[in-house]
Amino acid sequence: MSMRPISAPICWPSSSSKLSYEQYCGLARASELVGERWGLLIVRDLLVRDQRFGDLKQGLPRIPTSVLTNRLKTLEEAGVVERKLLSSPRNTIVYTL
Repeated sequence: MSMRPISAPICWPSSSSKLSYEQYCGLARASELVGERWGLLIVRDLLVRDQRFGDLKQGLPRIPTSVLTNRLKTLEEAGVVERKLLSSPRNTIVYTL
């Protein structure tokens, strides 16, 4: 009995800097968006309530500020997170899903 390799769909990230599974299904796309480090935890915290940047930072104390900023921008560009300007107090910016 000969053994033959099992073919599987391509699920490895491409060589580009952004995570891409090159799959065209919702689960793969969701994984590309929130699958990077800290992404899912940011979404988890925003599921509870809208939060300011400082609230997110406090809830994820080990996340570097630059990483939090980049993940929020990426999620915002993808339409997962929305950035809102509240008029009070003092033109506060909150993030929401």
